[in-house]
This record gives sequence, structure tokens and C-alpha cells, in this order.
Amino acid sequence: MDFVVSKVSMSILALMTATVLYGIYGGDLMTDAEGDLKMILARFSDETVAPAAEGAESTISWEVPALPGGGTVWGVVGGDIVEAHSGSDSAVLQLPVEVHTWARAAIVLNSTMLESIDAASPSLRACTGQHLTVSSAFVMLDSSLSLMLFAEAGP
Repeated sequence: MDFVVSKVSMSILALMTATVLYGIYGGDLMTDAEGDLKMILARFSDETVAPAAEGAESTISWEVPALPGGGTVWGVVGGDIVEAHSGSDSAVLQLPVEVHTWARAAIVLNSTMLESIDAASPSLRACTGQHLTVSSAFVMLDSSLSLMLFAEAGP
């Protein structure tokens, strides 16, 4: 009887030890790609869009990072939405301002022209290792200067 009790006790102790060790180290084995993508989008917003929208003209270059596990990330910027995709995982973030994906020109715009140009411009796509450049510039819109953000993808 003592033999059976000792074997059961050792088995229970081994399972408890494995559970504790998995709780300590096992979390690193499981990845949260969607959470990582959300953090990447938040960093994009904090590092490029927020400073550019502060009220002064600026240009900020940002490299699309890989996931912590090395997975490729595809970023999509268009309007006031930015998306990140990796495999079957994705995340979306609404930006506080609209980012235009067309090349800015030295022309006076009105709201109707702006909407037309934005509608005709495709979303901007970039993958891990590529740079997104976000610049802010004052543009004449409806007879007044407006600070607008523009994005372009680079190598």
C-alpha cells in the first residue's frame, strides 16, 4: 500500500511542478500575434502621426518591424485607418487624423477636390523592413491654411 501511495504522491507532485514551470516559462512559448500587431500600430501612431499632427511641418520615417517571433508584418495606411497583418492575424487602429496617400502638390484645394483625390488614391502598403514616411505640411484648403499629413512608402 505504501508503494502505491508514494507513486501517486510522486505523480501528483510531478504534475504540479510541470504546471508551475509551464506557468513561469510556458507563456513565452505561446505568442499573441494580434496583441503584438496592436502594439505595432500603437507605436506607429505614437511615433509618426502624433508628432506630425502637433502643428508644425515635419517628416518622420518609420520602419515596419517584424513580429517578436520574426514573422513578417504588412502595414496598410489609408485615411484615418491603419492596419497590420501577419499570416491570418490582423489588427486595426483608427488614427486621430486623416493620413493622405497621394503626392502633395502646390495647388489650392477645396473640400470637394480633397475628397475626390482621397477617394482616387489607393491605400499605402508596406511590409517588414520597408519604411513609411509621414510628413505634415500646411496646404491651402478652402481659402485657409490647414495642416495635412501625407504618407509614402519607401524601400
